[in-house]
Amino acid sequence: MQQVELFKDEHKGQTCAVLGGGVNLPNDLRKIDPVDVLIGVNQHSLILPLDYLVFRDRDMWPLIKDFRDIKLVTHLNKFNEGHVIHAGIAPPIGYSGGFAVWLADYMGFDHTYVCGMDQYQDRHDLREYWWEGPQSAKKTMHRHCNTEMGAWKALLESLRHPERVQFVSGRLKDLKYESHA
Repeated sequence: MQQVELFKDEHKGQTCAVLGGGVNLPNDLRKIDPVDVLIGVNQHSLILPLDYLVFRDRDMWPLIKDFRDIKLVTHLNKFNEGHVIHAGIAPPIGYSGGFAVWLADYMGFDHTYVCGMDQYQDRHDLREYWWEGPQSAKKTMHRHCNTEMGAWKALLESLRHPERVQFVSGRLKDLKYESHA
């Protein structure tokens, strides 16, 4: 297993797109300029020619382990495979999308488009995402968004270059953060 420290600033001078599982992913991809590298989040974007796939949940392993042409990045140290990058130095980010944005910053991309992260928005049409459906014991109807926004803002403020991150759609576009310049 490779260590993420080997990849610090590896992609200086390049651009990337971090691809989440939100419903706007196809539209977001049409809105951005061509990029050098694609970073997928969990299994959602495996249909695309990914360079990296970020995951935090060990139950994801059976779904992604055979994609040996993609570098798999995780904070978990139990997958000792040649195509896995261990990122144990990452801050304690509780969700894979934020972990992927941290990775892009750590790898030194000049610009990071964040696509398909529109699920962090208030919904006025009462629509729910698959992960909030009938299987949820307590329907929150997207009220978790306010706490998630705070976590995203804290993550962005912890990055070396938050000014290089651009959310393409959804509520995260409205986050304001201070540059560390």
